[in-house]
Amino acid sequence: MIRKDLEIYLEVVAKKFGLEPALLVGLALAESEGNWSHKRFDKAYRAIWDIEKNEPYPVTAALAKKFLPPDDFPGKGDEWVLQKSALGPIGLMGAEARRLGYVGDLNGLAGHDGVYLGAEYLRSLSDKYHTLHGIEGVLSAYQLGIPDVSKNQEYVAKVVQCVDQYKQFTRR
Repeated sequence: MIRKDLEIYLEVVAKKFGLEPALLVGLALAESEGNWSHKRFDKAYRAIWDIEKNEPYPVTAALAKKFLPPDDFPGKGDEWVLQKSALGPIGLMGAEARRLGYVGDLNGLAGHDGVYLGAEYLRSLSDKYHTLHGIEGVLSAYQLGIPDVSKNQEYVAKVVQCVDQYKQFTRR
């Protein structure tokens, strides 16, 4: 099912942010199958963050498809690739972490930092969207940036199924 150390940490962090622990566990199972060091590159991801100007970096559809950053991109090393990657057990996008103010090495999101920041982000999305769109809208916004479940049915259903399976397994 899920490693006990990850399960415990997810529960602690969920409680800190007033989230249902089963939601974070289900998210981790859906995003990474509970893998602490999960990394998944998303070639089409466009919401890149300019770390020098602290604002969105303009990315065209053609530019988004490139593995290497443009010459004027302010990041060093693998910043471009990591911003376009879902990192850690709950799959927080590197660019979203930058937008939220994370200044450390993005590789650090594949672990405790990613869970903590991802849960904080999920809490903010819940506060913003839950009343009008329910948990399904919150999950859609977590993955797509918008609470439109019609554009994200497969992902939302996968997370909800993982949450339900975890609840049945633990009888919570």
